[in-house]
Amino acid sequence: MANNFADLFEHSVDAMPDRIALIQRDRRVTFRELDIRANRLAHRLAESGVGHGTHVGFQMHNSIETMETL
Repeated sequence: MANNFADLFEHSVDAMPDRIALIQRDRRVTFRELDIRANRLAHRLAESGVGHGTHVGFQMHNSIETMETL
């Protein structure tokens, strides 16, 4: 059972990885692609020293990249 947004998202990736998760104009991203890109960003942040308890702010418009960041 999903306890938060991250758990719900991971469940969706496992259950339907090739289903379209996001559409922005002519761009379509599957749950698998979104998961890969979000994990890539998370690893980059960790490599930069961002860890548990670190506050990170971002300001973005509605976009696929915003969802990756969240």
